[in-house]
Amino acid sequence: MSGVGAQRRTRSWRGLVIAAFISSGVAVVTANSTGAAAVDCTTQVNDTVAKLVPCITTGDLWNHMVKFQAIADANPDPMAMRRATLVSLVTRHRSIMSRR
Repeated sequence: MSGVGAQRRTRSWRGLVIAAFISSGVAVVTANSTGAAAVDCTTQVNDTVAKLVPCITTGDLWNHMVKFQAIADANPDPMAMRRATLVSLVTRHRSIMSRR
């Protein structure tokens, strides 16, 4: 395994996490917005979950998650990089030892 494979797995994992958050957020927004009375989210104080959730839109949630992903991409997990390096070294060592 190489460092690139580990990075792909990490990004795939992140993608799944983002998809799960978006799916759950969309479900919550849809469930709460269908029976809720119209609220003015621009002026109301969203100081409780009950007030906040009806104001979350799919587009806003998506943009928020995209920004989180950009932060994650700009700051790779140092432990994942260490694991990838270790796997690479072990693989290289096994390759050298199998030639003997």
